[in-house]
Amino acid sequence: ENMKKRLLSIALCLCMVLTLLPMSALAAGTGTSSDPCTTAEQLAAALGGSSVATASGSTVTMQADISALAATIYVAPASGITLDLNGKSITCKNVGEYDEGITPLNVVSGSKLILTGTGTITGGDGGGGMGNGKAGGNGITGAVTINGSGTVKLTGGSGGSGSGGAGAGGNGVDGNVTISGSGTVNLTGGIGGNAGYGNGGNGGNGITGAVTISGSDTVNLTGGAGGAGASGYGQAGKALTGTLNAEGYTI
Repeated sequence: ENMKKRLLSIALCLCMVLTLLPMSALAAGTGTSSDPCTTAEQLAAALGGSSVATASGSTVTMQADISALAATIYVAPASGITLDLNGKSITCKNVGEYDEGITPLNVVSGSKLILTGTGTITGGDGGGGMGNGKAGGNGITGAVTINGSGTVKLTGGSGGSGSGGAGAGGNGVDGNVTISGSGTVNLTGGIGGNAGYGNGGNGGNGITGAVTISGSDTVNLTGGAGGAGASGYGQAGKALTGTLNAEGYTI
């Protein structure tokens, strides 16, 4: 009888301990995440390796717009992390006069980032002033896969304008891109900065790298316009600088 009471007490204690655990701990290893992504810090933790969301096959869902991002978020080397944009946007803070624009996401070598849902990611504008303007940030640096039925917009930041020269616009994506599904994808280079002397800054490219498209997506690749300068305009960016492999698409 005493042994039965002891076993019952132990079972009750275990149940109490489980109720105190956070849901993120219970979700570890399941390929899902309950991490709230309402701030830049939480998104960085979810994508950067310090939460259960970084497990292979995990999905991180944005729950609020992230504005004034102050630093690049590096995606950890895990296989198949999905970022559900969920109708939200990521934009960057204004930088100082001598600083390049911020790139919101950098997919490091060995990582795989999958974007889904509807949303916008925009690189920060480059700084400018009395000297040379600085380059705008890319929308994303590194390889990325975009799928689903939403509308995804990745845009490079504008180059900074300066009295001595101008910065180039950032690229929509600086890396290889794989697109599948039935959504709409807009990848746009940033506008080059203006210059008081010399040529204006070059526009950013839609994609610098190879792109593979399958399914019935509508894909728009646009280079940014070159900036104006006393000696002439900067070159317009290219829609695509790498190879194109596409099947069943509108482009």
